Amino acid sequence: MRKIVILVHGRHLQTVDWEKLVWGDGPNIGTVPLGLLLTYDQDDATLIFGTRASSKDGLLEWEYATQFLKEHLVAITQFREFKSFRIFNPHKLASFFLQTIQQATIDRTSQNTRDEIINAVAVARSRRARELLCVV
Repeated sequence: MRKIVILVHGRHLQTVDWEKLVWGDGPNIGTVPLGLLLTYDQDDATLIFGTRASSKDGLLEWEYATQFLKEHLVAITQFREFKSFRIFNPHKLASFFLQTIQQATIDRTSQNTRDEIINAVAVARSRRARELLCVV
């Protein structure tokens, strides 16, 4: 079994086109759905979401992103990477990915990309992972 850590880098909430970068746009997949797909395809993966460097509407970066994702997960099969998932009930699929998100490790300390990587390497070492993938 191959142990792997997948780091989905945080994105400052005031970044232009944040939704397009994090969720995606039309057929172009964003960082979070890609991270979920990579996690799904692995036998023993740990998913990490980074940073807490920004806030919006009183929520820290990952709290805001989680709320946004919950509202959009049913539409995840719009991306061509999820074409084979279209045979599944969209609500059950969304529930599966929501569970994956809830089980993810949230990096609550990093404030920038450098810190995210340092923290992800520490998690990978502690779990004796053989690989660390960074989704930017």
